[in-house]
Amino acid sequence: MLLAGSLFLLHIVSCKPMHVSQPPGPTGQIHSEKDLKANNTQPCEVFGTYAWIDPRQKTTQDAPPHNGWQAAVRLQDGTIVYLQPTWEAAAIRTQEELTKYQNKDVVVTGTLLPASPPPPDARAYITGPCFVGPVSIVDRSTWDAMHGGKLDW
Repeated sequence: MLLAGSLFLLHIVSCKPMHVSQPPGPTGQIHSEKDLKANNTQPCEVFGTYAWIDPRQKTTQDAPPHNGWQAAVRLQDGTIVYLQPTWEAAAIRTQEELTKYQNKDVVVTGTLLPASPPPPDARAYITGPCFVGPVSIVDRSTWDAMHGGKLDW
């Protein structure tokens, strides 16, 4: 009996964990606009490149003073996903975050809407896809390490 238990334990210890890649889309992993359309306002993970965004249309000297940078995730097909609705105060990201993630592959987790909700004051706004509420941002290499290897995209 002791020998059988020892062999079973040796077998378990020598096994390597299997990494099963989940397909993008309804499973909550967003890599492209196609996946975004299939998400339907569920908590998800968005895979892309962190980018600084200046949502102002006027970028000339006549533009009002710039009060901070916003950020988005650029998906593999070029689709932009904002980290918050552009009219929300939370859309202005900290300098620390901007410096840490700029142009890096990231995974952002949160609740994603296919289009930004309108602001309460009826002003013009960007209607693109955005997260609402709290988001978690990790660099892609950290996500890969936490999930047992790189996810194929």
